[in-house]
Amino acid sequence: MMVAYIQMTFVVSTGEKNLGKAYHHIKRLCHELEEKAEKASDEAGKRLSEIASRVSGWGSQSLDELVNAVEKASSTDERGRSLEELISRLFEAIPGFTVTDRIRTATEEIDIAVLNDSNDPRFRRESAILLAECKNWSDKCGKNEFVLFKEKIENRSNRCSLGFLISWNGFKDTVPKEMLRGSREHTLVVPITGKDIRAAVLDNNFADVLASCWQKAITT
Repeated sequence: MMVAYIQMTFVVSTGEKNLGKAYHHIKRLCHELEEKAEKASDEAGKRLSEIASRVSGWGSQSLDELVNAVEKASSTDERGRSLEELISRLFEAIPGFTVTDRIRTATEEIDIAVLNDSNDPRFRRESAILLAECKNWSDKCGKNEFVLFKEKIENRSNRCSLGFLISWNGFKDTVPKEMLRGSREHTLVVPITGKDIRAAVLDNNFADVLASCWQKAITT
């Protein structure tokens, strides 16, 4: 994994005599500098991620080939990576969506983060950051994985309220029950199956499939 770091050291001087006013003035300047540094770090990280992707062969396979790799790759790791690339590229093809690198913190890891600048009225009112988690298991995804992913969404400092849980082999009956239990909450997890993804690749309509799954999730 490639990570971009920016270390910033600076001194702020002010001629303000009032201590309270001086404090607020310096605090505002520091906040502006930190915002610009974070933006620069994000841009550098994205460029490094693009370079790493090209080196690793990301984008060299067609979507149909990735679907085949998801289902028939010889190793679990290859099937998982193929599904992550497939989902990332499908999200990237939707206007207004920008896929960033994985999110890694001291306590958790998230497969895909998406910056949401969509003009689609269904997604325009959603959070600025969308998350996606990919599960290419031999078994169906159950309640525990659903709950853990929902907690990851809620841990994003109120900057995220929508996530897509992709389980290639579908979901257990416990997932719709858990969705019904949390239907009054602001956070929404949208389940997507491998059948949904295969249909989206076949018909080249991932945006429509995504909207359909979203609609189904909010009416469950």
